[in-house]
Amino acid sequence: MSAIIIAVVLLAGFLYSQLHIKTQYSLFRSTGWHTYFLAGMFGTGFALLAGLVTLPLAIFLPISHLALLAIWGGLTVLFAYMWGQRYLALYLFRPATTRLRRRTRQMMNAVGPLSRMKIKLRALRLRYETQSKQEAAILLARKNRFEFMLYQAAKSVQMVQFTLKSNKVYIGYIQNTSDHDHFEDTEYITIFPLISGYRNRDDQTLTFTTYYTEAYSRIDNENPEGATLAEEFITLIPRSEIATMAYFSPDYYGKFDTVDTPVSQDATDTVSWRTQP
Repeated sequence: MSAIIIAVVLLAGFLYSQLHIKTQYSLFRSTGWHTYFLAGMFGTGFALLAGLVTLPLAIFLPISHLALLAIWGGLTVLFAYMWGQRYLALYLFRPATTRLRRRTRQMMNAVGPLSRMKIKLRALRLRYETQSKQEAAILLARKNRFEFMLYQAAKSVQMVQFTLKSNKVYIGYIQNTSDHDHFEDTEYITIFPLISGYRNRDDQTLTFTTYYTEAYSRIDNENPEGATLAEEFITLIPRSEIATMAYFSPDYYGKFDTVDTPVSQDATDTVSWRTQP
């Protein structure tokens, strides 16, 4: 029975950490026994709360220990999920509450004060979620500058220049972190390339050899019903092969007089793609 209790506490902790951004960051950055310690710490709170709810049942109802354990375990996991999702708890009872929520929404939209209160509540929720992401980004910056640059480049849709250990250079938009906020260690990076080239081994002079924008435009015009360009041309780069990484601005790069091969106008033009990176 002790093993079951420990397993439920850890499960609740892991579930909560997957649903809450800042907690997820802490868990992903932990290793070894520290991971189990954090999961246990998060899960213990939900286990105690479920115990308080289950205690009256044990006192006033003739329920077996096994049934109480099952109820307690279910409540522990449920509380972890509800707290992790915060405002999405009603979705657990969606069939019974869909109509009620629709009626309530219609009433709030019809009544002026209620409508304004709804807007304020939505703004407060958005501000809280935005603040949570910003705090997680700050934690990320303190722990790992590389991960923070990836996060910022993906969120701000900033072009990034990667120089590989082979002196190959890719410039483009990061793809693999643009749709989620996971903060685990990045082993591979996928980018949508716009320019590629190489660095001279002696003086590290950067030379561009391929501009992808014209090719993207021709392909998009000739085959408008085909697969998206982002799916066809993404490039996978192992992190272990990256020598340097930097933000890249074509406008600023063209102002350096020491560069032998300036960025062409094609690289700075905006291309109308079906899928923006």
